[in-house]
Formats: sequence, C-alpha cells, structure tokens
Amino acid sequence: MSSHPLITRALSPGAPVSLRLATARGRVPVPRSVLLSALIHLLSDPDGVVRDAAQQSISKLTETEIFEILSERTTEGMVVDHLLASRRLERELLSLALTHPEVSDETLNEIARSDRTEVLDILVSNQERLMRSPNLLARLETNPALSRLQRSLLADFREQFFPQERPGEPLSSPTGPSTAVSEPAGEIVTEKELASLLREVGDLPFLSMDLGDLIESDGLNVDDNDLLASDASLEGVWKRLQRMGGRQRLKEALRGGREERSILVRDRNRIIAAGVLKNPRLTDMEVESFASHRSLHEDILRIIGQSREWMRCYPIVLKLVRNPKTPAGIALNHLPRLQTRDLQNLVRDHNVPEAIRRMARRQSDAREKKVSFTRGKL
Repeated sequence: MSSHPLITRALSPGAPVSLRLATARGRVPVPRSVLLSALIHLLSDPDGVVRDAAQQSISKLTETEIFEILSERTTEGMVVDHLLASRRLERELLSLALTHPEVSDETLNEIARSDRTEVLDILVSNQERLMRSPNLLARLETNPALSRLQRSLLADFREQFFPQERPGEPLSSPTGPSTAVSEPAGEIVTEKELASLLREVGDLPFLSMDLGDLIESDGLNVDDNDLLASDASLEGVWKRLQRMGGRQRLKEALRGGREERSILVRDRNRIIAAGVLKNPRLTDMEVESFASHRSLHEDILRIIGQSREWMRCYPIVLKLVRNPKTPAGIALNHLPRLQTRDLQNLVRDHNVPEAIRRMARRQSDAREKKVSFTRGKL
C-alpha cells in the first residue's frame, strides 16, 4: 500500500465514504501511479458506489497515462500485475510491464502460458528475469505456442546457465547448489511412456519396420570412430548413451541436449534419429550441420528436405543439395532455389551424383542464356 499520507488515510479502516469516493473518482492530488494503486484497492471496497467509481476511473486510463505509470520504476508490483491481467497491452506497453522490476513472479508464470507471439518474445529475451525467477524458464519451455527460434533461445540460455537441469522442470536457485539428478543410463521407460514418445515422433513411414529394433536394442547403434575423432568432448556422452537401450535413447533424442542430439541423429535406428528432429531445443544451426552429414540415413535427410520451416533457411538448402546421401528427388526439388554461383560450384563437385550435377548445369546454362538475352535487348 502507498505511503502517501492522503492515500493512507483514504484506505484506512473507518475512512469516510466521501474521501473514499473522491479517491475512487481520481479527485485527489497524488501521482498517477499512486492513485492507480489506491483505485485497485478500492475495487474491493464494501461500498458498491465506491467500487464502481474506482472501476470507471481505471477503465478511463489512456495509453499515455499507462505509459507514464509503467515507465516509473518505483510503481508498485500490484499495479503492474493488474494492468497485465486486466488490459490487452500493445507491444510498447507490454514490454514495459513484462520487464518492470516490480512485476510479480506469479504474474509472469501465468503469462508464460500465453500464445501471443509478442508476449513470448519479450519473456524469452528477458534473461535477467529468467535468471532470478527460477520457475519462469521451466514454464516457458512447456508452452506449445513457442516458435522454433524461441525454443532455440531458451535452450541456449539453459545450456549456458543451468546445464544440470532438465527442460520443463523447476530450476534450482541460481545462487544455491544444484539439486538436479542426471537420469541414470538404465532408467526404465514404461510402455505408456514409450507410446507417448512415439506420438511425439509422429507417423513415420518406417515406424513399423524399426519399432522392433527400437524396443529390443541394448546399445548405441552408431559407429564412434569418425564421431569421436571430430569432437573428443563427446566421448563421455557417447559412453553414457552406449549403455542405454533403444527406449532410453529415444527419450534422449526427444529431450536431450546438443551433445546427445549430435550423436543420436546418426543412430542407425531411424525412429531415434528422427526423434532428434522433433526435439524442441533443436536449432537451425544444428539442422544445417545435419544436412551436410554423409553418415545420416537418407530418410532423415528426406525429413529435413520436406520441412517447410527448415527449407526457408538457404544454408540448410545448400548443404542438403550438396550432400551425396540426400535422396535425388529431394535434391532436385530444391535445386532451382540455389544461387547461380552455388549451381556452378555444384557442377564441379564430383562428390555429388551425376544426375544432380547434370541438372545443375542445365539450370546454370539456362540462367546464363536469360542474362545474355536480357543484355542483348538492352
């Protein structure tokens, strides 16, 4: 409650109705943020006339007045919370409210369920608040409305500041010791949980063929020589995954971090490898790296090539077309999107199948003729 003497008197027990009503109508000489705090208190006044007057005064607040209130860093948290709960604030006001130092954790945790893109953008980018609000990151990570970019930003933040915690779970205090316990390599995945994981992976054309191997597998189905030679830091993760059965590896593919994803996307069981592509923490940079892997199964490259979202990223398109393991139909489908310089480089790349090189040459020649024709007309 405000320490302003006039407001303190108006909100005190036994305050005369005339003073409460004058305050509810905004007829007292106090700063606007202080008045709004009093109006919120008066919304629960025992006198109906006072309550209605307070509600009308709040509803008449203009965007300019709200901007001034939220711009004051000393505005009470209850005022910020009320504005967020009672109004659909637009971008500028929304940013001021969501990043206000006095906004409560309870309000932010509730708003973290929102499906408004602008709300999630502001919450995800407010790293200072994520650091000191332990449950906010976990709440955001469970929001299905997050975009891939937002999930990527949260994943990077977690890996940087809370590497021992799992996504979607309440975090330990950033100033205290971590209480997270890593999942044991042999943790049992029940039939019910397996069914849930398979639903997350989706309806794959090879699901029935690989399902038996997934269930019965008792070791990591990926060669380690090339993998560990490329990044020795993966050895510890590789050894942990090696002790897991197929069900546990599928869970890691869908929930694990960057190291787990980089290993499991190469798993010979296509269900597990495809699970990596459904991991909400997966970034475009990782997919770009996957698109160039010759050790990936062609079905995994096909899934990448059929994704409209990933195919908006030119580096992914380029690396996918240049990968000799990419199914010819996928590579040919995206060939016209390549820049002329990249088409010409593709023609000279003898690692690429001849059919792709031949089509690249046709595309490049056709563009050259078009340019020459245009220049001739000019």
